Amino acid sequence: SVAVSNAEGCSDTSVAVMVEDFFFSEPVQAMGDTVCAGDVAQLLATGSGTFLWYANTGTGAPLGGGSPFPYMPTASSMLYVRQLEGTCLSAADSAWVQVAPRPPAVWATGPDSLCVGEPLLLTINGPDSVVYNWSTPGGAFQGALISIPAVDVADMGSYVCTPAYGDCNGVPVEHGLSVHAPQPTGLPEEVMLCTGGMVTLQLPPSFTSVLWSNGSTWTSLTITAAMEL
Repeated sequence: SVAVSNAEGCSDTSVAVMVEDFFFSEPVQAMGDTVCAGDVAQLLATGSGTFLWYANTGTGAPLGGGSPFPYMPTASSMLYVRQLEGTCLSAADSAWVQVAPRPPAVWATGPDSLCVGEPLLLTINGPDSVVYNWSTPGGAFQGALISIPAVDVADMGSYVCTPAYGDCNGVPVEHGLSVHAPQPTGLPEEVMLCTGGMVTLQLPPSFTSVLWSNGSTWTSLTITAAMEL
């Protein structure tokens, strides 16, 4: 109770006010998260009330509420949660948000067109501390260098490299490879040439960079005397 009086000598005493301790049904506990840079953390809280999350020790305006609480961190940081039960707000519990880095951008160098039997050397340019995970026509591969001594048609396709720091992936880089197989000329193994006559050998029009054994570069060759080509 409280007694009051004024300058005129009047006084009064209030009725007794009962003050009771309030105990939360369950204490508030926070659990942090570890995410890759750019990902959303999910913060958890347990207790018996409604959860409010703060960027400092539990003062100021809350960032939001609930559990799980989605949070986009820009760097590793500490967050705080308080629970509201009835009209009472608890003390704060802390949760650490760990932000793991992602690898920097990388790029691939190597040929994009080869003939069957030629070697392939495909190199990723990036830090040595990065793990390079490949998806290739020949299956999965790990490393900064892909070497195939003699390519085949089965090696043609997309080579995708995903750089990684632990569980955090960087931006994948893709390199396409075309493999060209020799095409049959369609020429006979042997032709008959009559005395005084001639015979013309014709390659398909799709052939380019033609070079006959006698030095001719035309897609057709007319023969008037016996020879081996």
